[in-house]
Amino acid sequence: MSIGIFISRALKLSISVLLRMLVMLAATVFVIALFMYALWDYPFGIFFVLVLSLFPGLVFLYLSCVRAGLVALKASGPPNLKKLGNGTIRMFRFNIMINNMIMVTFGLGGSVLFLNIVKPELWKLLRQDLSIETLSDITHVLNLLGQLPLAIILIFFFALSVSVGIIGTSSGAVGATAADQGPNHDAIWGVTRQFKQLFALALFVLVLPGFLFTLSFGGPLAPISSLSGQPPALYFGIAGYMIWAGCAVCAGKALAYVQTKLDHAAEWEQERSDMLGEAVPEGNLRELRLRRQEAQKLKTSDDSEVAEDLDEEELGEEIPETDETDIEAPKGPASEPQ
Repeated sequence: MSIGIFISRALKLSISVLLRMLVMLAATVFVIALFMYALWDYPFGIFFVLVLSLFPGLVFLYLSCVRAGLVALKASGPPNLKKLGNGTIRMFRFNIMINNMIMVTFGLGGSVLFLNIVKPELWKLLRQDLSIETLSDITHVLNLLGQLPLAIILIFFFALSVSVGIIGTSSGAVGATAADQGPNHDAIWGVTRQFKQLFALALFVLVLPGFLFTLSFGGPLAPISSLSGQPPALYFGIAGYMIWAGCAVCAGKALAYVQTKLDHAAEWEQERSDMLGEAVPEGNLRELRLRRQEAQKLKTSDDSEVAEDLDEEELGEEIPETDETDIEAPKGPASEPQ
């Protein structure tokens, strides 16, 4: 599947994923707000609710979003509660950990490199003022972070795009295994498959809109603090767009999983044809399967016609008539006269 077709199909599928996730998001926000209201006088309780919201709450929502794409594509059946729990743990243990490694490598490393090249004075200031002692001063830390350029956000979006391309198909496989009677894929199934398509999709819905957004605030080198003091509608709009962008990325992961399954089937068919010594034209595997089905039908019909001919020949043979006088009585001992 070409990159353009993949992106267009993922964007179309994202609407269905978003509609499926709105109800779950509303229910999640309601439950979190209810618990925080009930535990408002207990700071430890609020902290506990926030921790549960991050894990397994966000990971479960992420898995559910991928599954929404699979269900919309009719590539997965109804969920299994036990498998959903196992899938959430597996997603956190492998996919999220790989994502964090990529974000640190490309996101944090790229940000440090960017600051050293473009804004060395700011990087020097951050190294001097950010320490264990100053982290307790929240206002001071926020003022320092507010001086970072908006390009840092674009760098992290780029790192997230790399992560989507590497583990996107694997995340779709985890979502498929969480279904009732789902496949049993291993942890690395689909890693790096459909990388170009997923990477391009993430760039299209994250990096490109983010770059255009920064232009309205003075460009990528404008400080992050320029986002403060804006109308509330802007923040709600950003939140709404990020929710849709997440649904679009998850839709792409589900689509990548389905495409990888089709590619595996085509590769298996090609290997099977090579072993049988039958040449298969490239891109003509479907016609080969149809020809085999027709050949099997013809063979079955020929066998049935042969069987019918044999039955007719057996039924058509005439049984010779026998005269009752020709039938000899069984020979026994002759009777003696009395």
